[in-house]
Amino acid sequence: MNPQRIGVYGGTFDPPHIGHLVIADQARAQLNLDKVWFTPVGQPPHKSGSSPAHHRVAMTRLAIASNSSFDICLLDVERPPPHYTVDLFELLH
Repeated sequence: MNPQRIGVYGGTFDPPHIGHLVIADQARAQLNLDKVWFTPVGQPPHKSGSSPAHHRVAMTRLAIASNSSFDICLLDVERPPPHYTVDLFELLH
């Protein structure tokens, strides 16, 4: 059995928009990925004034709902801050 090929797409997604969806779908197609995990950052250390994480998660869920190749990963939202991508990839590995 071959392991799934998963792309991880992180960002604030405040709000998620068509550009995010197009980029994710192009990455999926060009890299022959089985899934793309949208991974909203919990608390971005370099941005202030972002919407609360639970709002961004809800918006992201709605945005990706119609594409079965997209899923959401809440690992970054559910861990304590600060949230740096390098730490997320260590956890995913």
